[in-house]
Amino acid sequence: MFVAKAIEYMITDALLLADPYFKISEAVDSGDSFVHLSDFILKEIEKSNSDELAASREIIYDIRRRNLYRFVDEIIYQQI
Repeated sequence: MFVAKAIEYMITDALLLADPYFKISEAVDSGDSFVHLSDFILKEIEKSNSDELAASREIIYDIRRRNLYRFVDEIIYQQI
């Protein structure tokens, strides 16, 4: 469970870092652009040499190398 959540957070971080380059958040508002969104973006980030995508590319490389975010702690709240 923690591995899947770590990868989810890492992909989210990579896409957030790549958003200024790919304009992903703008595509969500346009139906025509939205239907073309797919996981190709991860491949595009990986093969890119752009300095603007360096941080995003490093996160994806870490996922491929299984150097994942670590679980630190959790707090469980109970309602009384």
